[in-house]
Amino acid sequence: MNNILVQPKKVIEKYSNLIAEKKYEEAYYLLSSRSKTTVTEDEFVKAHTNDSASIISNHIIAIDCATPMYKRFKWEGEQVQNGLKSKFRDYFTLINENDNWKIIWTSNLENQANEDYDKGFYNETIKIGSIKHFQSAAF
Repeated sequence: MNNILVQPKKVIEKYSNLIAEKKYEEAYYLLSSRSKTTVTEDEFVKAHTNDSASIISNHIIAIDCATPMYKRFKWEGEQVQNGLKSKFRDYFTLINENDNWKIIWTSNLENQANEDYDKGFYNETIKIGSIKHFQSAAF
């Protein structure tokens, strides 16, 4: 898998294929080292195994590749869940770690922010949003 890590679009393509094939342990390998400090492999797998959707088509679009350390991509396509077809769209930022492109994964932060918001902890939600938005370079 290491040879694909030198091309950011190949990393996203590999990741999206692994997720579509429900190979979550292998997809975890593609996360940045900082992202792995926020989510264990077990948590990552659990977050995905609760998703019963099956991806039926997808494509990757580069949307910001001007900076040497970060690349941004849009992943969109169609999925089927409970017999219903729907479209999906997700965005990924990759970071160059020692000449290998890795995915910045922030879903744990998003989930925590949603839980805090639902509980009425608005200040905590704002703090998490600030961390995600302004400090994503740390991941």
